[in-house]
Amino acid sequence: MKKLFISVLVAALSISYEIEAQTIQNKKKITFSAPTNRKRIPQQISSSMSRGCQRNLPKVTLLTPPEFVGTTTSKQTEVFIYFQEKPTNSPIYLTLSKFDESQAIIEKQVEIAQEGVTKIQLPIELEVDQIYQWSITLVCQSHPKRIDENEEVSGLIERVDLPPVLSRKINQASTWEQANLYASQGIWHESLKFTQNTPQFNELLKQVGIKIEKRQI
Repeated sequence: MKKLFISVLVAALSISYEIEAQTIQNKKKITFSAPTNRKRIPQQISSSMSRGCQRNLPKVTLLTPPEFVGTTTSKQTEVFIYFQEKPTNSPIYLTLSKFDESQAIIEKQVEIAQEGVTKIQLPIELEVDQIYQWSITLVCQSHPKRIDENEEVSGLIERVDLPPVLSRKINQASTWEQANLYASQGIWHESLKFTQNTPQFNELLKQVGIKIEKRQI
């Protein structure tokens, strides 16, 4: 009986600790500081969704700042997108090109099987201080040759270097501290990466004007 009591007590304390830890995690604050020393280029260019086929395609949102370029420190970074509804059988394409250049560096079909938030790793190394445009396109199957019937959203991304002192500080920090350091420096993609699966992920989105109903990674 004594062993049973101890087991029950340990289990209760463990649950209490987990609840308390989750409560603390939920209360943590993160503040994204938009970069002031970089180009502010409006993005998220979206189709009007007014044509017939587009009304039947699921809405897709790029989780990238709409008023400035989303930065990253990674050679091969991840980008985040959001589907309000489960994607249909329509082909989905990822396209990447250098900003103001029409020639695509990447144009590949991607598989997305669920609604909510999905991350996609860019399959090339980004050049430092080079702005790229990335797009997600849903192809209208009833009119596959009519580009104007497709649903397309575009955003901008740029790889930047961190000062060596800050880079060392980040490497020695915890996951939460890393998220805060990246956010304080206006590094968007790493800020999302280190807050995924936490309430602070949605908080970051709200701070740059992105609203989504639910999330899943």
